[in-house]
This record gives sequence, structure tokens and C-alpha cells, in this order.
Amino acid sequence: FFPISVSLGEDIETCSTNDILITADTDGSAGLSYEWFFNGVSQGPSTPGNTTFTVTAPNSGLYSVEVFNALDTACIVSDQIEILFLDVPVANAPDDLFQCDDGINTGIFDLTVNDGVVLGAQNPADFDISYHNTAADATSGASPILIPNAYLITGAVEQIFVRIADTATGTCFDTESFTINFFPITVS
Repeated sequence: FFPISVSLGEDIETCSTNDILITADTDGSAGLSYEWFFNGVSQGPSTPGNTTFTVTAPNSGLYSVEVFNALDTACIVSDQIEILFLDVPVANAPDDLFQCDDGINTGIFDLTVNDGVVLGAQNPADFDISYHNTAADATSGASPILIPNAYLITGAVEQIFVRIADTATGTCFDTESFTINFFPITVS
């Protein structure tokens, strides 16, 4: 009898497109064979000492390993981990917005006219768009502009920051900026 335990660690959600190396931790037990699986399908025969497996993006799914000692092939231990590659948004460059102060307009802007521009060809159901007054707020997702379709400009020119984030977790995001311009009109 050879007591064996194996752990692949915690599930992983990532915005990265880099490969992920998962390691079967067997607390230093030697002489073990490892067979790796992706969504229940073997990724090759069991191999002695093969403690790692490389996961390539965007192959989200359930990864598992079966471990046994060649001296006791009836004793198999396994562990599994779910790896989820999230959709990474791209914030396309929004348009600058302009308005003239002709005595009728009050400097209220509809920032959401840039939603479609920022999304581009991306599925709107997969992403949330928010507008912010600072780059730091856009990066952290803090203090979004509460009424982006009726935003009152402060001054004549103001920089606005837009954040596009995945709807699944909100952790994958991209930001861009644009200016809103409120010009006075004079007649002489």
C-alpha cells in the first residue's frame, strides 16, 4: 500500500492569453506515473514523473490528472481544476464630442453615443461600458458617471474616460479616453 495524495490547486479564471502551467503536487512522492485529461479525454498515456501539463488559451474547461505508483496500479488518485479563459475586451477609440453654446444648449452631453464606437464588432451582451472622470477611476471601475446620457460638462473642455469590462466577472477590462467640448458662439 502506497498512500498518495495529489492537488492541482484552485480553479483559475484569467484575462490573459498566456499559457498556464498546472502542476500535480504529490507532496514529494517519487516513482509516480501521471495521466492528464482535458474535459474527461486523455491527453496521452500515463508517463512516469510527468508532474506538469501546459494549458493553452483559449481552451477553457476541466483539467484533471490521475496519479498512481507502478508498484500498486490499483491505487489511483486524481484531482481536477477548472480553467476559464475570459473574453478580453478591446476599447476602440471613442469619438470626441462637440456642442455649441448658442443660448439654447446647456452643455449636457450624451456620453453613451460612444457605446457602439467603443464596442466595435464585439457582442454588447458580453461587455459592460461605464464612463468616469479620471483614468484611475476607469482602471479600478470606481465612481462611474451615474447618468452618462445626461452629463453636464464642467468648463469648456473636459476629458472623459470609458471602461469596457467583461460581464462574467468584471475583471477583464480596457480603457480609453475622449474629450467633450462646449463652445460659446458670439455674433458681432
